This record gives sequence, structure tokens and C-alpha cells, in this order.
Amino acid sequence: MAYPSISNDSVQGDFKGTCKICDKEDHRPYNCPKFLSMTTKARYETVKSKYLCTNCLRSNHKTNKCISRGCSKCGKKHNSLLHFDQNKESNENPIQTERVVNESTPPVSSYQLLIPSEVVLATAIVDVIDKQGRYHPCRLMLDSGSQPHVISEPFADKIGLRKIPADIPLEAVDNLLTNIKFTTSTTIKSRYNSTKHDLSLFIVNNISNTMPSLPIDLSSFDIPQDIVLADPNFQTPQNIDMILGAQYFYHLLLPGKIPIKQHASVLQETELGWVVAGGIHQTRAKLHNIHCNFTKMAQVPLLWELDSGRPAPKYSRVEEACEKHYLETTTRAENGRYIVVLPFNDKRDKLGNSRDIAIKRFNHLETKLLSTDSDLNNNTEIVSIVI
Repeated sequence: MAYPSISNDSVQGDFKGTCKICDKEDHRPYNCPKFLSMTTKARYETVKSKYLCTNCLRSNHKTNKCISRGCSKCGKKHNSLLHFDQNKESNENPIQTERVVNESTPPVSSYQLLIPSEVVLATAIVDVIDKQGRYHPCRLMLDSGSQPHVISEPFADKIGLRKIPADIPLEAVDNLLTNIKFTTSTTIKSRYNSTKHDLSLFIVNNISNTMPSLPIDLSSFDIPQDIVLADPNFQTPQNIDMILGAQYFYHLLLPGKIPIKQHASVLQETELGWVVAGGIHQTRAKLHNIHCNFTKMAQVPLLWELDSGRPAPKYSRVEEACEKHYLETTTRAENGRYIVVLPFNDKRDKLGNSRDIAIKRFNHLETKLLSTDSDLNNNTEIVSIVI
């Protein structure tokens, strides 16, 4: 039998109480004039601030536990009033129209801005744990200017991470914009101590050019022999596999700090080991590229679609009938529980009068069980339990 799905566009049963949006009227949020007058972004922010489910706009459960049907426009798990129409949103927010990239412009594969300078960015080697529990060495960059954590697509494919479809604008310096098509998650482990972190990551085509841009001459670096470098080969240009953003950046910092003489850089102790960061001076070095990694989500409300990407569902006539039945007959009790009427299709009348037959069979079984005196007590107890 098909179970009914619940539409998030319709009233589900009788409603008694105050609107969670305006705190005044006796109506649902999707009938609230104040809520309907807002932009889509303002509605989403209001729903989140009121701790409501972004799918059905109720307050008694989280979105990932919601059984209501998704958006009627795209089929994803959010309310239709929270559907982001890119064209419409651009008109509502004129700033966004300035960020539209001309169609003739080649797609942005890296959201980093390159400018000539000589700076070492903090890098570390960590172990990434895949679903089979295997460890893979990963070269990451610590970036306090990045809101998300980022992983390169080649590395994610190499270790077999699961890709989750997404469509998230990601903005960088000077309004450079790229779209994230996939996200993933994994666990990283420090090689310096037992620190572990579970990460949700955006997948990009590539993160940057090699880091550093040019080899660094360590002859002028006075690095103590008793410290453990997070990236033992930080001076050698290599690819970056991952960016660890601001969420954990400051949690990883430890008190130890050693200035590096003759350079505007430091040795900084972290949970991943000692990292080298700051300006360097090399007389033989020519102008080369460094990376400014300040990034932010262009539209933060789109984060709740990370686990979406499913096509709009197509319902059969039976499923549509079940949903209609649910919407027309379901009520909610004062204790918050839903009262659902058992649905039947048109075949119910073809069952006939089976009640009398069932009672006769039960009486026959009862007589048989009670026919033996020695088992009378046991059988009586069994019959009582059945009844």
C-alpha cells in the first residue's frame, strides 16, 4: 500500500495557536501577510531565527526529520516559499546583477586571486580517512579567510570520496564568483597528535597553483632541530589538496611561536605541527604569484540544499489519492499528535462480509482449545491474550 506524502504548500489539519512569524494572528506562516511580503532570502533568515523547519515551517522537528513533500517548483527539500529563483532574486538584489559573469568568459576553476609578492602560506600534511578506514596523506593549507572548507576534485576522486550534488555560489575577492557543483565529507587526523576533525567540504576543480610558487632557499632559515614541522617540505612547490577554513583555524593554534630571523615570517605551533607562515626575502627570487584566499558564500541560505539535488518526484494516481486523503482527513490533537484516518481504495467493497466468517473460525478455535480439561487453564490464558 502506498503511504501518503505531505505537501508543504497546504494546511495539514486544524490549526490552533499564534503565528510563529508575527506572534499575533491565528494563522500558519505560509498565510502570514508579513511573511509573504518578505523576499525569499528574508523569509529563509526569519525561518532559521525562529527555529522552524525549512520544509513545512513548523517548530516541532528538524528539517532532516520532516516527512512533508518538498518544493513544488523544484522538488528539493525546502518549502516552496523558500525557493530561490535566480532571475527573481537578481531583481530583488541589484548587487547580485553586478556579479553576473559574461557568457563569453571562461568558467572559473579556482576562486583565488593571484597577485605578485613573496609570502609563505601555512601548509600541513594530515591523514584523510576514507570510508574503509584507510589513511591517505593530504597536503592542506590553513586559511583563516575562508568560510568553507575546500577540497580539490582530483584528490577527492583519488581517495573515493562520495560526491553530493549541489549548486552553491562561492564568492572571493573583488566579487569573483564560481559555483560549487558538489560537496563531500571526510575526517582528517593530525600526524602531530591525536587531533581529529570531521569536515564538510566544497569540491572545486583545483585550489591553486603550486604552493609556494617558487622554491624557498632554507639556508637563511634557522629552524630548531627539535620541532616537528607540519609540512616537512613546505619550501618545495607542490599542489594543495585541501583548504581548512576559519571554522577550525583558530582552534588549531597553540601558544608556541618562534620568529624567523631575517624574514617577516614565524614558526607557529598548531595541533597539526609547526607551520611556517609570513613574508620571506630571497635576493634571487623574481616576481611570482601568491594567493589571497578570502572566500565567502555568495548566498548562505543555499547551504540548506547541500543534501538536495534530487529530481522533482512524479506521483502515481494512487499516491496522489493518498495525499489528498491525508490533507482532507488529518487533524492534530491538543497534545501535538496527528490523527490520521486509515485510507481505503475502491476495492474495499469487494471484500464482502468477512466479519462473520472470522468470528466463526475464532469460536471454532476457542472450542478446540478448551476441549481438553488438562490444558484448560493454559488455553484459557492463551485465548485471553489473543482477545
